[in-house]
Amino acid sequence: MYNAYTSTCLTTCETGYSPLKDALGKYYCGVCTSTCNSCSVSSATCTSCVNPYFLYSATCITKENIPDGFYGNTTARTADSCLTQCTKCVSSALCTACISTYFLYQVRISIFVTSFSSFFFVFPKKKGSCISSCPDGMVADGSGSCKESTSSLVSNLSDNSKVVPFPMLLACIVFGFSVYFSKYEYN
Repeated sequence: MYNAYTSTCLTTCETGYSPLKDALGKYYCGVCTSTCNSCSVSSATCTSCVNPYFLYSATCITKENIPDGFYGNTTARTADSCLTQCTKCVSSALCTACISTYFLYQVRISIFVTSFSSFFFVFPKKKGSCISSCPDGMVADGSGSCKESTSSLVSNLSDNSKVVPFPMLLACIVFGFSVYFSKYEYN
């Protein structure tokens, strides 16, 4: 390859230059476009991108321009494909929208209190999964997602059990500790 900038023949290009092909098919060392970290054949045919761009079809694009079905891989600086049932995702396995025949399954933390001294968390399935039908105890919410069915949630609880939202539970625990420790304050 010929480096026109240094007028030398090389087997590989120096740092900052990439092997490009001229109109006659001869290779030379040239500079890539500003969004490319490296390029091949032409200055605009990118093989890697500079931050904040992502490589998609030999072009460096911004995160906002990544098409549906792809996400920005910040490690490789590439636009990688989502799972086939995802139309949008934030990683290869975490969907934010699904194709029309699937439902987005988003986990909601449920805390069941059976007495003042015992409670437990329920974590069903994987957050951001696209599933073909909503699981037991869940219903389609009309926007392509599954949500907990209130009727099945209430029917699964015994008479002395209550469903307590997580922030309220934390507030109750903090209040209980403050009352307990206030007995030991000195005047």
